[in-house]
Amino acid sequence: MKRRHEPWCCNFFVRYFYEFFLEFCIVVFINLSVADFSQFSPSFSYFAALVLLVLILCLIAILVALLFCGGPYVPHYFSKGTVLQSLWGLRPVDPTFDSSAYLKANRKE
Repeated sequence: MKRRHEPWCCNFFVRYFYEFFLEFCIVVFINLSVADFSQFSPSFSYFAALVLLVLILCLIAILVALLFCGGPYVPHYFSKGTVLQSLWGLRPVDPTFDSSAYLKANRKE
């Protein structure tokens, strides 16, 4: 495959994974919602759906840990006392932050 097709293929496979994940979640939730509790013990499909639900939640936690934690961080870049503003909007940048001085001080050689 040529390099010019690489972005298209990556986009296709990411969308395919999203579709698969969504369908998988829908099937698990349908199995959990139609569980028959009239019997003394629930069926195997109910326990399998619970296990799959736990696996889905673990996968989401792993993705959050990999993609959102330990990312790039620049100390003193944001204004003090604005952490809660970043939950629903853009967090304001500290106007006294000097990016060129920070880059010179932390340049990798």
